[in-house]
Amino acid sequence: MGTRNFTVQEGINVGLGAGGSSYMVVGTTAVTLRTIAITVLTACKFTSLISASGNSAATSAGASGDGMDSDVEFPAGVTIYGDWTSVNVAAGAVILYHG
Repeated sequence: MGTRNFTVQEGINVGLGAGGSSYMVVGTTAVTLRTIAITVLTACKFTSLISASGNSAATSAGASGDGMDSDVEFPAGVTIYGDWTSVNVAAGAVILYHG
């Protein structure tokens, strides 16, 4: 599904940011690099948050939870872990960590 298999060393490297990162604010084009974590710098809302499984967290329910819409606000300082193929910000600023 959305989980990829890494060797132990690859897993450590990804966890340490070897996949790179992107800074994203409102008005930035959607980032389509594989994203494994999102750190919220200023209160943030998402226009889209598409998981690697193809589910849109911003519009539909996931396997074990409710969907969220663009009214859901994440406070500064929160880090969200997952496996996303597309991220777009409706408000705020975030750092995306790629893996």
